[in-house]
Amino acid sequence: QLQLLLSLLEHMVANGIIPARMVCESLLCHEKLHYQEADFWVESFHLIRKIIGGVDYKGVREIMKGCCEKAQTLPSQLNGSAMPQMKALEVVLEYIFDRNACLLPGYFIANEIQKAYPEGKNWPHWKLANLLSSFVDGFRDTAQMVTIIGHSSMRPVVEHSGYADHVINPWKLDPTTLKFSLKGNLPYEKALLEPQTKLLRYVLEQPYSR
Repeated sequence: QLQLLLSLLEHMVANGIIPARMVCESLLCHEKLHYQEADFWVESFHLIRKIIGGVDYKGVREIMKGCCEKAQTLPSQLNGSAMPQMKALEVVLEYIFDRNACLLPGYFIANEIQKAYPEGKNWPHWKLANLLSSFVDGFRDTAQMVTIIGHSSMRPVVEHSGYADHVINPWKLDPTTLKFSLKGNLPYEKALLEPQTKLLRYVLEQPYSR
């Protein structure tokens, strides 16, 4: 009966009777979507994997969040009875992360991961840690391209004469946090994300700063 019901839902989505996003979100919110309900869990994620291609990118982002939330409900010690549930969920996330599938822009995925799990801690489940961290790490080259190598160790030349904005901007600090004003939520080097107190002290010590 379960497979018949889900196949009917898949057929209705394929024929445009009901939207794919509604089905996916309804399944993720269903009270029976618990890992102990193994058949319902596995078949539900199988259906989500089949129809998620018809969901817009905003919906895919919400589905990704929902999958991560459901991963938190899985036991940390996965035995044989819980592995199929984890695998079914993992397959959906892998498909969302597949750049060739074009379900969600890669930067959006990396941004959501870093917002939800800053500094690579408290992953939704250890089994997904490598998948999530590897995706974010894929943007490290991009982060390096838009930053100055060794920036946190450099010091500007402080003079009384003015400079053009493009010269000053790299040294601007957030007045509240004393951190560099970095654009985008990319995996920047840790030193660039820390308060630049040494830089501020250096500038204040210069004669032209007095």
